[in-house]
Amino acid sequence: MSGRFNCFAFLPHRLPISHDDKLDIKKFSDVLHAEITVHAKELRGAKALINGKLVTEDEQCASDDFHEVEFLVPLLQDKYLACGQIVVLGALHFRGFVCSLAYLNSKEPVSQALLDIKEDIIRSLQSRLEIMCDEADRYIESVAEIGQERSTDLPSDQPVPHFDLHVQRKPCSLSFPRRVFVPWLQGTYICDYIQSSETMEVLKDHCTELMSIEVPTDTSEILEPESEASTVITTTTKSFWDIATDHSSAGTPVNSVSKKIRKIGNEELAKSVNKPTVAILVLILAVIVGLVFYVTGRW
Repeated sequence: MSGRFNCFAFLPHRLPISHDDKLDIKKFSDVLHAEITVHAKELRGAKALINGKLVTEDEQCASDDFHEVEFLVPLLQDKYLACGQIVVLGALHFRGFVCSLAYLNSKEPVSQALLDIKEDIIRSLQSRLEIMCDEADRYIESVAEIGQERSTDLPSDQPVPHFDLHVQRKPCSLSFPRRVFVPWLQGTYICDYIQSSETMEVLKDHCTELMSIEVPTDTSEILEPESEASTVITTTTKSFWDIATDHSSAGTPVNSVSKKIRKIGNEELAKSVNKPTVAILVLILAVIVGLVFYVTGRW
């Protein structure tokens, strides 16, 4: 191996839930499928930074070190222009990040690792959605077996991906399964997913059944970079623009620090501007006084 590449893809996306008569998008899972497809298009066109430096596609990996990857996702203007021509039912908010690992040998270009990471992030999001949909299907089947009717007013703390967006009127959140990496061979890892309600015992069962391997007894060897699972929040009680405005106006600690630094800089700039102004005024006053004494002295 020539190097390991690690990427944390952040998902601070706020997207409108649109209504289109041509598309049969009614359920929460349908919206997620559509938005993951849009994000995949954005990600495939993204430029990459490796260890903080912009790289070219045909560049070779020169070291065996650990490499940090960041993607500069372009803004799809066509998507946002189209949003002004559709009916918006609500807003969808992705919050969190996705971790991805890639390995590269000495004969492969860096572009191969970047391509692997992009495809892995897309597949990971799709896999997590499938896990949640399968769990929702099992829940519906279990309810049907015991003869209970399915309620349309679902509790906000346990939303089912199959609920109808047209009847949902309360904000709700849905946690994606988080990604974990189990040590395997020569520094490589096996990827698995754990639901927020599951423990490491489930991970051990998965590895034993699917890969016939034993999970290390020391759980510290298992990588859990996504300590907080990605969350999807949806609401139909406010308009998309109301939510976007609320989000932009709610200051963060970073923004507060930036504002404080900007305020200090403005004060220092004002002082630096005032100093030469005062000096000029003093000089003019001295010239006037000098002229007065000169004129009175002649008389």
